[in-house]
Amino acid sequence: MALSAFGNPARLEVLCFLRDHGPSYFGDILEGVGSSSSSLARTLKYLEQELGIIKGDVPLGERKGRAPRYSLNEDKVREAISALQARLLS
Repeated sequence: MALSAFGNPARLEVLCFLRDHGPSYFGDILEGVGSSSSSLARTLKYLEQELGIIKGDVPLGERKGRAPRYSLNEDKVREAISALQARLLS
């Protein structure tokens, strides 16, 4: 999981943006990272649904017509960093 999240420049850029700016809407992240809308949508979906390393303030099943603010899931970030550290330094 850690390599998947931190090894991809686009994903890492989103994670750093959220670290620096806190909870943010899609449009704010899009403006901040400068990627295409479709690419960012895929990145956010992967980080949230596949890795759980970010979270939205509106649950997935309740988003119809409601835009979530995305933020880091700090517990999952710590887990990913620990896993990466264990893999590299063991």
